[in-house]
Amino acid sequence: LLVVACNFPPVVRETYNIGLPFKGTYTEVLNSDDKDFGGAGHHKNETVETKVGEWNGRPFHIEGKMPPLSVVVFELKELKKAEEI
Repeated sequence: LLVVACNFPPVVRETYNIGLPFKGTYTEVLNSDDKDFGGAGHHKNETVETKVGEWNGRPFHIEGKMPPLSVVVFELKELKKAEEI
């Protein structure tokens, strides 16, 4: 499962929530703010765990920073059972 989040305004989103259908560990696999892509390289969300709590109609969510004018892609690395909190 890949999750793509876009932040096209020239504003940093210090806390950006993304609603998800599955609980687990998500790893950032692409961040257009990376210096390799000409970005500033300041905002990294290398590995994040889902939090219980509905967001945008999904039962779980992740929180992270969103760099300005960027696209960030997360991949589900470890799926966890709903009972594991």
